[in-house]
Amino acid sequence: MHLLLAFLLAASFPELQTAYEQAVDKEEWRTVRGVAEEIAKLRDRRALPFLMKELEFTSDASHRRALFRAIAFAKFPGARDFVEGQLTAGDPYLRATALEAYAKLDAAKARARATNSLALDDDVRVRWTAATVLANDPDPTAFTRLLEGSSALPSIERAAVLRLVKKMKPDRVATARGLLGAADPEHRLMAVLAFASNGDAIFGPDFARVKKDKDARIVLAAAVGTARLDGKSSASKMAALLKRAKSSNDRWELYDMISLAGLRDKGLAQALAKEARSGKKPLRPKAAETLGYAGGGYAVKDLTTILKAEKPWQLPIGAARGLAATRHPSAVPVLIDALEKRLGGRLGFELSAALKSLTGQPFGRNAKVWRKWWSERGTGFQIPEQVRPLWAEETDATDNYSFYGIQLVSRSAVFVCDVSGSMQGKRIETLRRELRAAVKRFPSKGRFNVILFSEKVQPWSKKLVEASPKKKEKLLEFIDGVEAAGATNIWDALALALKDKDVDTVVLLSDGAPTAGKIRSTAEIAVEFSKQNRERMVLLHVVSIDRASPNLRAMARLTGGSYVER
Repeated sequence: MHLLLAFLLAASFPELQTAYEQAVDKEEWRTVRGVAEEIAKLRDRRALPFLMKELEFTSDASHRRALFRAIAFAKFPGARDFVEGQLTAGDPYLRATALEAYAKLDAAKARARATNSLALDDDVRVRWTAATVLANDPDPTAFTRLLEGSSALPSIERAAVLRLVKKMKPDRVATARGLLGAADPEHRLMAVLAFASNGDAIFGPDFARVKKDKDARIVLAAAVGTARLDGKSSASKMAALLKRAKSSNDRWELYDMISLAGLRDKGLAQALAKEARSGKKPLRPKAAETLGYAGGGYAVKDLTTILKAEKPWQLPIGAARGLAATRHPSAVPVLIDALEKRLGGRLGFELSAALKSLTGQPFGRNAKVWRKWWSERGTGFQIPEQVRPLWAEETDATDNYSFYGIQLVSRSAVFVCDVSGSMQGKRIETLRRELRAAVKRFPSKGRFNVILFSEKVQPWSKKLVEASPKKKEKLLEFIDGVEAAGATNIWDALALALKDKDVDTVVLLSDGAPTAGKIRSTAEIAVEFSKQNRERMVLLHVVSIDRASPNLRAMARLTGGSYVER
């Protein structure tokens, strides 16, 4: 690799062109990207037209991504128009790369675009790029925008943003003091968490200011920040907080604040390990996840034991997330071992996500590739401070299936589908086709169900059913008989799906706003779903037909699921 780099730095345009063509023939896209970037740096007048022509004529996504990144960061007339044209591209890689390049061309407009992407983009990698653009922008308003936009993200993404904050200078973080008086409690919370993460003594008075906030989470976040500032006495303060948090709700909120603020404390980790092993059952998965944040490498041994648990199914998922949160190299082989044994389904998805979070490698659920990579690179491996998003297609297992383009891996899934009157015609025909395809490819060792809703809720089965060939045939017959009529009762159908304690993934499809049922507002549905799903840890994917639904998008995002508009 070092010899190749030395060659690239000294090579002429014809030599680089030959190296580029050889890499394309072998489909070595990382090499293609590296060579293309060197071509873009040349002062040779043939370089840029060559790359632009290649981009124009190739349709391969990996090839286009390699070329686009090289061109986007090259200095040439018309670069701004070229980059701006891809800020709304369908490919998330192009959107993210364009945003990163745009920040170097027009900081003010890039700041506005990043703010929009952080709030609305449905791809986690684009959101992360937007967060880093705002974090690196020296403008005082950029940091406030970062915290405001991050307030609606899932906990795992907010924790990543707060790790960025931890590395910032206190005076930069202090620019967010204005948010302490914001009307939105989520914005106030992110400001307090930013101060708690940074842990500098200058924020002591700020924690004192918010101790009487009406939102209990903000008071907890301030207590965690105070504990961090107190150093040696933090363990006793956290022990006192744990003792006071007697209800499940209070305890959950405290776990969340500890995780987000990134408070590391050995005594606290010991207490969390005990709660993860033998505490209240609904809270054990969250305690395991929080243990990783609080214990770091110290927590790996306990989390390894917890990861082997079979029931409840949420517990090993909490342990997998906790191992990712340790940010410690010793967690990597533990996760690989578990992936080899539990390759499929929701847990396999969580294990691979934890590995990617720790290492940045794109090997998906392919345990053999992970094992080979670790045997070659594991010695002396250091977890990157911040893993940049990788865009290579994942080398994954083949047992996944899809629904309206969403890739699914769950072996315990329920499809909750709108069959109201507005779904008549092409929409209902497409739904039948997509459901049939998903059922046919559903893992034979898994369990599934379908719940249809109009003004009434019509489940195919009262609970999940084994996906045997005979059951698949019966479900396909049920799907063939689906007709569209009536009003739209989203909440009652979702509530029924959540009642089955074995369900780990819900796929919701709707083409309209709720007009029937117990709750008839998507905003209220989002609040109630989040409340009921907190301990369930169900992954929600949403397909919205021919309309944008911000509240359904927020529901899916907060669970770590996907949202698509079709």
